[in-house]
Parts: sequence; C-alpha cells; structure tokens
Amino acid sequence: MIFLYYVIIVVFIFSINSTKLNFKLKLPDNIDAGNQLFNKLLSLNQTRVLPKCAEYKFYNGVILQVIESSKTMGTPLIPIVNKLKKALLNDIKIEKEIRKLKSGAILSFIFSMVITWLFIFYCVEMLNLKTDMTTIVLLFIWQIFGLVTFGGAYKILLRKTLSCYESFFSKIYLFDLSHMAGLSVSELIKKVNFQSLNIQKGHKLSVYLERLSLLIDSKQRLGIKIGDDIELLVDELWGSYQHECEALKTKVTIMKFIWLCIFFLSTYLISLYTVLGKMIN
Repeated sequence: MIFLYYVIIVVFIFSINSTKLNFKLKLPDNIDAGNQLFNKLLSLNQTRVLPKCAEYKFYNGVILQVIESSKTMGTPLIPIVNKLKKALLNDIKIEKEIRKLKSGAILSFIFSMVITWLFIFYCVEMLNLKTDMTTIVLLFIWQIFGLVTFGGAYKILLRKTLSCYESFFSKIYLFDLSHMAGLSVSELIKKVNFQSLNIQKGHKLSVYLERLSLLIDSKQRLGIKIGDDIELLVDELWGSYQHECEALKTKVTIMKFIWLCIFFLSTYLISLYTVLGKMIN
C-alpha cells in the first residue's frame, strides 16, 4: 500500500515537471545549437574561421571540411556557405516540428500514466479492494521501461536517418571545391575517394553516387564543364535529406501510437481487468 502511494507521488511530480519543461522551454537544446551555428555562419564569409559552438547534427563536420578545403585550395567560400545556411534554416524548421511531436508523445505517455494510477488509487481507496503488489510493481516498471525505450528508439531512428548524409555531403563539397580549384580528373578522384563511402547499389544515396560517377566520366572523356551539374546534384541531395526528415516525422507519429498501445494503454487495461476480476470474486 505504501508503495502505491510512492508511485502516485512519483508519477504526479514527474508529470508536473515534464509539463513545465515542455511549456517553459521555447526551444529544445538541439535547436538552440542549430540557431547558434547559423549565427556563427553569418560571420564566416569574412573570417574563414568557425568559432567554437555546440554540435548540430552533421553540419559542424561538413562546415569545417568546407572551410579547410577552401583555405587549402583558395576557392571561394561564400556560395557554399550560403547554401549551407539555407539548408540549416530548413533543417531547424523541420527539427522543431519533429521535437514537437516527440514532446507531445511524452506528454501523452505521462497523461496515460496519471490516468492509470489515479484509477488504481481510486479502486484501492474508495472501493476498498486489496492490492496485488507484484502487479503494481510490474505495471510501474513496464511504463518506465516504455518511456526509456521511446527515447532510445528515437535516437536510433534519428542516427539511422542522418548517418549516411554527413559523409556524402563532406565528400561532395570537397569535390565541388576541388573542381573549382581546377584539379584534374585523376586528382579529383584521388582526393575525394568516393569509394570510401561504401554505398551499396540499392541504397537511397546510390543514385546520386552513380550520377556523380557519370559526371566525372563525362569530364574525363569529353572535357565538358560540370560545375552546374554538380550544383544541381547538391541541391537534389539536400532535397533527399529534407524528404528523409519529413518521413522521420511520420515515423515518430507511428512510434508514438505503438508505444502508447503497448506500454500505457495496456497497463490501464490490465489494471481494469484486475479490478473487475476482484469485484466479481
């Protein structure tokens, strides 16, 4: 019985604190990092130095690679930085929507926990039903497990979505800068080494790698200019990335529904079934 009181208190305090965090904080830390990075990019054109700031996804690594390559080869930095700023703003906008979905999911989970434990408390206190401590402990652990695994599953999903893009963007910007610097085709291939990406046929980015190989082959055999085609390829790559981010929003919504059913609605139904069983007996 005492454990039940502790559970009610813990769930109540947790729900209050979570609600305050979701409504008081205007932006999650990750989005703050994105905004800080964007502000640093505003002065990058003049200094060619990225001041120390928080990491935002893969952008910091790509930007540092672009800066280093631009310094080494003396290529213009402004066009690529402008593209990165535009992409970063779009990314922050999508990230806000995804984080809003995640926060809404967590609030839904906590609300379900509150409803479940208030129901159990009412049955124990008002209906004077005996409590099965084993069931109560297991239900509580199951709900906490649901909260923890949702956060872990979200991080895994996010990492899986973004991991392949960082290396590809770094490589293609290095290729673009090297091409603007006037390196020969053989030097471009050796310097960029796209084979190190290990992108297999059928991968979502394999089509862009194949097109890039065709561009390199055309330049090598025919000597044609491919600068505009590279720019178009980069734009399409950003479009692919944004499409993946939009798909991530749908996946988070589906995850929310699955977790709500498995970890929270199930505990309420189990407690309801237990109470009805005790009342009948």
